[in-house]
Amino acid sequence: MAAGLAVTSLLAWTDATTWFGLIGWAFAGVGMGLSSSSLSVLTLDLSDAGNSGRNSSAAQMAGTMSIATALAVSGTLLALNAADPQPWVFGAIITASAAIALLGLLTAGRIRPA
Repeated sequence: MAAGLAVTSLLAWTDATTWFGLIGWAFAGVGMGLSSSSLSVLTLDLSDAGNSGRNSSAAQMAGTMSIATALAVSGTLLALNAADPQPWVFGAIITASAAIALLGLLTAGRIRPA
């Protein structure tokens, strides 16, 4: 996902063709699909029988809140530049998303199955 977002951000920062964006979004989408289902299964696998519902609910809430926060921040940035949107605005949003995905990738290594 991080690699796909990084490739997609090239559209805003360089004169790359739209194919870079399409390929980047495809990789980001595949990464998102793989991580979403894998995280759900891993959450249930690492939970004991009494806490599986609670942990699954907490994971879903964390995902929803992070999406809402990212949407609010990026929407505000777009609204502040609505009169004359520049490519750097979109580049900043996509690059920040890639950085957050990279942070998630770096912290994922500490999770081990039971």
